[in-house]
Amino acid sequence: MMMPRSRVLRGGKVAMLAAAIVFVGGAWQAASATPLQNGNFDASTTNWTVATGWTSYSSGTAAFSKNTTVFHSSPNAQRIRPPTSGSGAYAGVYQTVDAGVGDAVTFTAWSYNESPSQYITTRLGMQGDGTTTPPAVWSTNSAKQTWTMLTTAGNATVENGVTVFLDAKRGGSGTYYADFDDVVEYHAFVPPVPLLGNPQPLSVDVDVDPGLNSGNALAEFAISIGGGGYTLGTDFVQTDGSILNSVAWLTDAGWGAKTVTLPGDPSNYQFAVMARYDGTYTQQTYLGPPTPEPATLGFLALGALLLARKRR
Repeated sequence: MMMPRSRVLRGGKVAMLAAAIVFVGGAWQAASATPLQNGNFDASTTNWTVATGWTSYSSGTAAFSKNTTVFHSSPNAQRIRPPTSGSGAYAGVYQTVDAGVGDAVTFTAWSYNESPSQYITTRLGMQGDGTTTPPAVWSTNSAKQTWTMLTTAGNATVENGVTVFLDAKRGGSGTYYADFDDVVEYHAFVPPVPLLGNPQPLSVDVDVDPGLNSGNALAEFAISIGGGGYTLGTDFVQTDGSILNSVAWLTDAGWGAKTVTLPGDPSNYQFAVMARYDGTYTQQTYLGPPTPEPATLGFLALGALLLARKRR
């Protein structure tokens, strides 16, 4: 049966065609994803202070406003003024987006420091457990009066999603402002169990199932092998079907149904897959669930699994 899939678009936007059904941890589960909301701060034309979809925080009394004159793309940016006294004072906005455990998420954001001197630092960070406490590690920008892109990446560690933070930190006392615009999420989902077929005495065909990555033709996958002297997460199938302890990345179309050359009976091996958004946004997911031991399925069942999937 062909399962409905989400559609992951370039620029991190996700259009859900339906709740996809994927095989995770031995059971069929519904999976979905909520994309970043209002990353360009243009969703509302009202005189907002904190943009729709975002929540503010600060270490003291701060100011938030819509900036209609300084922006990276028209017509708005989010303006932030940290508390006015004390080095290290900070203020920002955050948003939490859905993610499954092990998903890889990269955020990019454009930031602007309005002060002509280095009195303020703009920061981009994330929390992989979905908490709303500002993180300890940041991507930072101290450039003056120029739009600069920041990037941060990581993995979801729990089912609470991941939280992205846009933050302005003061380097000295005074009234200084910062702006943020055009925040983008690039999301790679942990792939389901790969499909096996055409078992031979010293080979088997392995077919990546992209799962929720299926709408992103640029998504890349790595196939790991375990058993028979190999270790999942350490040893990987290469683009020619050989096996080495180095990662090889290809798109789903590039892998096809890859014939993997084995040193022994295919029933001694398992396979699992991890993904990344593309060759530019390379944060990789956790390794997905492994295939059951082929010996427990039987070769006829293996062939049926591969035939059950229509190639895209």
